[in-house]
Amino acid sequence: MAGTYATPKASALRAAKAQLRQLAGVTREEFQAAWTGRLMEPEPRVKLWSALGISPHVLGLRLVHGGQEDLRAPTGPEAESEVPG
Repeated sequence: MAGTYATPKASALRAAKAQLRQLAGVTREEFQAAWTGRLMEPEPRVKLWSALGISPHVLGLRLVHGGQEDLRAPTGPEAESEVPG
C-alpha cells in the first residue's frame, strides 16, 4: 500500500495558515477555533483581523465576546425610542 502524501495545495494551505497564526501571535487552539467559527474572545480575533491588514473599526465594527457590533447602527434604549410605533 502506498503512503499518503499531502498534495501541494494542502501543503500550501497549511503553510499559509501557520504563517498567519504566527503573524497574528495567537495560539494554535485560538486559530483553530477562529478557522471553524468558534472563537468567542475578541482579543485574538482582533489580532487575526490585523494580521490580514483589516481593521474592523474602519469597517464600522467592534468585535465583542461572541460576535460583533455594528458601530453605525444605534443600539440600546436610545435605538428603541427611534423606532416609530
